[in-house]
Amino acid sequence: MTSNGRTLLFVLSGALVVGGIALQVTEGQGIGLFILAAMVLIGTVFDAGYRGRNRAAHARWEKTGERELDHETGEIVEVWYDPVSGERRYESAGSDPTAS
Repeated sequence: MTSNGRTLLFVLSGALVVGGIALQVTEGQGIGLFILAAMVLIGTVFDAGYRGRNRAAHARWEKTGERELDHETGEIVEVWYDPVSGERRYESAGSDPTAS
């Protein structure tokens, strides 16, 4: 999950807590919003991307056969793909991300 996605979910859970407090004070029925806020927070905190798992260490990189010109450096890069995570890497032609 991206940092913007995490921020959005933290803001959403905060809004749910505030709504739950308001509903609990006025109607006495805000427990549902508290439970929903807790589920959003738990899901966000325990997301693998949030915990910073090093997925690259377990990646199985495959060469796609695509080659492109890196306009910043002027060198040719090859595209590598991890079928498990869907991540793509752009490495200098001739380098091998599986060796690291």
